[in-house]
Amino acid sequence: MDATEQFDRFFFICHSPKGALSAPDDLCDLHVGTGRELGSTITRLGLHDWVMERLT
Repeated sequence: MDATEQFDRFFFICHSPKGALSAPDDLCDLHVGTGRELGSTITRLGLHDWVMERLT
């Protein structure tokens, strides 16, 4: 991500990781979304239908 210098922010999304995932403390522009947090964000932003269309 940092080597390409093409992005201001990067989002790493994983529904069911094996173990805990988190962004390194020194990368404030890397955002990690997992499990319940991811589900809550999808619901809060009204993206449920959009996500479901891509899963089927």
